[in-house]
Amino acid sequence: MPLDSEREFAYDFGLVMDDPANFSDVIVLAEVIQCVATFAILAAVTAPKRPLPPGWFQFSVTGDKNNAAEDVEGKVVAREEKKKKRGNGLLGGMMWGNLLERGGGLDDGEEERGAGTDATAAAEKERSVSSSRAKKNKAVAAQKKRSAEWLGEAGNSVLIVWLAVLGITALSYALGLRGDDVGSEGGGVIEKAFKAGPRGAWSIFLTTVVLAPIIEETVFRGFLLPSLTKYMPTWNALAVTTVVFALVHDHNTGDTLQLLCVGAVAGSVYCRTRNLAASVLVHASFNLGVLFLFSAWTNSG
Repeated sequence: MPLDSEREFAYDFGLVMDDPANFSDVIVLAEVIQCVATFAILAAVTAPKRPLPPGWFQFSVTGDKNNAAEDVEGKVVAREEKKKKRGNGLLGGMMWGNLLERGGGLDDGEEERGAGTDATAAAEKERSVSSSRAKKNKAVAAQKKRSAEWLGEAGNSVLIVWLAVLGITALSYALGLRGDDVGSEGGGVIEKAFKAGPRGAWSIFLTTVVLAPIIEETVFRGFLLPSLTKYMPTWNALAVTTVVFALVHDHNTGDTLQLLCVGAVAGSVYCRTRNLAASVLVHASFNLGVLFLFSAWTNSG
């Protein structure tokens, strides 16, 4: 293709892209380049100097139970420490108030009562430590269990996604948000790839069911979500990443509602299992279902 004229280059490039076989090759190449660039960026931002919160970033088909529990254990301990400090501050203020009211002195009876108070406080502290340890152990055990059973969690999430998506799709058609003249822009890409035959079908499968879920889940759930937990509660971080995930895809209103559902469920299963494989499976199953339904729809016509 000549590079002398921008117009001639655009025209010749358009002719090349009109060929479904060339088009399918280009989308695979673009997705691979995007994948390499994404992982290079993430490797830089998750270096030891700027680590993510512990226990979040993992991709394991077996479920890294011990690593997944680190963040949970730390949060339980932090909550208990905050409660203890708040309680100690209140108790200390009451004791100082009593001393000031009495002129700062203690008689013999008060010393005896003080000793009894110290014993009571020690017993209360021991009960508090025991309760904190029990809560921590319970939370850690629950997190390890969910991480070990990530495949079952992912399977349940896939079912939830498709029930919700089918409901949203039916509602979108009923409200006129979707129709013959209001389709997804991604449908044109899929249709063009299918025209290239098996080669094009394989290309679109590789990009949408394999590469895209890995890239997008790594960015949105693997990096952005846990990064936001440094500044806000986990469920708030989940909500933000879900909205961003849906909006960066250039689709119509009906598709955006579906993507909000997919993002919310994929993020939830990642928060529960701390395993990126679970959210990738949810995302890939949705994309695979879209390809299957589009293929069935076009072949039925």
